[in-house]
Amino acid sequence: MIDKRGAAALVVIFISIIYFMFGMILYQFIKTDIALARTELDCAAPDTPGDMFNCLLVGSIIPIVVITILSVAGGYATEKALK
Repeated sequence: MIDKRGAAALVVIFISIIYFMFGMILYQFIKTDIALARTELDCAAPDTPGDMFNCLLVGSIIPIVVITILSVAGGYATEKALK
């Protein structure tokens, strides 16, 4: 028999998984745009320091999005579990 706290924990875990899956679906849409932007910027051989910075910035968007998705899902689970 599961008590109320155990049932609430299962619901929080389920909602966190939904947030994570939704974020990963959105990530698939962003990934193609980032790859297209990197080819348009010619990141294989940047000419100026500004071009290098733009390539670095565009390339860092994907890890930032993944970390944000994990943080939101984990933060939601932790916040609801501690209440």
